[in-house]
Amino acid sequence: MILGLDISRFSHKIFPESLKKQSRSIWEIIIFLLNGLIFILIGLEFPVVLKHIPKNQVLPYIGYAFLITVVALVLRMARVFLQKGNLQRTFQRKKNRIKEDALLDIQSCLIISWSGMRGIVSLAIAIGLPVTLENGAPFPLRDTIIFISIAVVLFTLIGQGLTLPWLVRRVTKPKATFPAAAGKVVN
Repeated sequence: MILGLDISRFSHKIFPESLKKQSRSIWEIIIFLLNGLIFILIGLEFPVVLKHIPKNQVLPYIGYAFLITVVALVLRMARVFLQKGNLQRTFQRKKNRIKEDALLDIQSCLIISWSGMRGIVSLAIAIGLPVTLENGAPFPLRDTIIFISIAVVLFTLIGQGLTLPWLVRRVTKPKATFPAAAGKVVN
């Protein structure tokens, strides 16, 4: 780990810029493929999980997933707005450490908060749970955990994904200005 951190710190001196660009491109491809693999696993696992969940529990589990999604979104918003405050305080104290264009406004915080959740890592962990324990008994609530994780991912992808363009248009609306009438600009 320490070697990796050292390489990362001194890589700008050692590796040429073209190699760093190629490396970034390769990692982007790997991340894209891994995300695709997760969705393939969702498609394979979901029917099996749904079979093992009692039908009368599906709606409550969807409710839990919605509640988890809302709590996670609120926590993410709180974290982004706290970071906004931290950046502003640091900028005011030490102007040479943070550039002014790194500061966040409220609109940027809302967009960052709304667009950043997917839950793929949680889903990968849920799918990675063992089917049985060491003693051969089924892993308790494994199907429930996977179902709720899938529902959270779908809520964030569909809910937030479909409403993100609306939010961006809403918070970045340009202020209308009208042509000057008798030398005055009317807003």
